[in-house]
Amino acid sequence: MNKREAQKITQKIINALMKEKERRGITNYTIPQKTGVSQSSLSNIQKHLQDPSLSMTILIADAIGINLSETIKKVEDYQK
Repeated sequence: MNKREAQKITQKIINALMKEKERRGITNYTIPQKTGVSQSSLSNIQKHLQDPSLSMTILIADAIGINLSETIKKVEDYQK
């Protein structure tokens, strides 16, 4: 796997998290309050302008109420 492929997978994971965030009615203001991730960083992550660290991704998933490992598994299964 090269860096570009890894970035595409990361983007798919972020997309899945953001879809679930919207489905649950969670606002972009709630996540920074729960995680300490800045509003601008969250916006850049959503626009795929910034790759989140693993710890940041875990915090975002937790703030949404999602099990990150299950989300990753779903993304991997979809790619197969």
